Parts: sequence; structure tokens; C-alpha cells
Amino acid sequence: VYVPGERFRRGKYGASGKTYRKYREVREQPYVSFSRSERLRSEGLSRQFAETILAAFREHDLEIHADKPIRDHIVRNRRSWVPAVLRGNEVPIKVLLEVGNLGNRQDARLLASPEHREQVAEALLKALMSQYRGRNGHAVS
Repeated sequence: VYVPGERFRRGKYGASGKTYRKYREVREQPYVSFSRSERLRSEGLSRQFAETILAAFREHDLEIHADKPIRDHIVRNRRSWVPAVLRGNEVPIKVLLEVGNLGNRQDARLLASPEHREQVAEALLKALMSQYRGRNGHAVS
């Protein structure tokens, strides 16, 4: 589960070019930036939700990566970064969930299985319900 690491979201982010101009939200606010307190809050809330997701995966006997199942950045070619979907998103709670690697034969077989996909979907639904519903069934803000 990837969460938006505070230290990787400093600066201003946006999208430009013809592809993006067709979207009203980009025209209205082409760039976003976040204060340190906003970045810290977002990372903390996102980590809490990531823990909820992992708990639901465990309850559904789904395999979880043994080494750091919650990560605040990606490292590729010695470069550390947060994916754009997490980096520039204004929603406070956000995660990027990797449920398999199609380059791995075992993962590819699991992802081809309707039963496995249903198990993942049920775990995610449980995590969402746990996150956004109180113990009494009422929505939490």
C-alpha cells in the first residue's frame, strides 16, 4: 500500500498540456501545493487507512508483502518519488494499492482467478466500511 510521504510532496504540482486542459478542475486550478501540516495530516490519515486495508486483507487470508507493506514512496533507478495520483491529489486520505504483479507468474494466476479477485474486492469493501462507518453503523467524518 503506497501512501503520500510528506517529505516527497514538497513543492507545486500540476498538469499541463492539451490532454489536461479539457478537464474543468485543471483549468480552474492547474497547480496545487500543500503546507507541511496538510502533508503530515494526509500521510497520517492515509497510513491509518492503509493499516485498515491490511487488517482486512489478513482477515480474508490474502497475502501481504512481507517487507514494508506500507510505503511512502517508490524508488526506481535510485530516484525516490510519490506517484502523481498521490502527490497532487487534494483528498486527505489516499492510497495506491498494488494487489499483484503481472510479471510474476503466481500473481498473474491469482489475478486471473475470479475467486481471488472477489476475495480482494470483499477485503477492500470491508476496509472502506471500517474506515467510513462507526461501530454503530453511522458514517464518520
